[in-house]
Amino acid sequence: MEKRLVEHMDTKFGEVRTLFFSGFPDGDPILHREYHKEQIELMKTQKALKRAVLEKLLSGGAWSALLAMAAALWMWIQSHMGSAK
Repeated sequence: MEKRLVEHMDTKFGEVRTLFFSGFPDGDPILHREYHKEQIELMKTQKALKRAVLEKLLSGGAWSALLAMAAALWMWIQSHMGSAK
């Protein structure tokens, strides 16, 4: 009886093990984990790149707006000073 129980448990453990490893590419959970680590690093890199691009765009936009306002102010001053003559 005990031998049958051990055999049954061994069979069931084997089935569960096979099912568990079937959920991973090539049955390799370590490779699966490494793949996820790579994906996480890639996402971090992409996020940093997007943030850097956004910062540069906002900075450039702010400088452009400032220069446009300075140019408009300069033109307004010139038009009013010229009309005073």
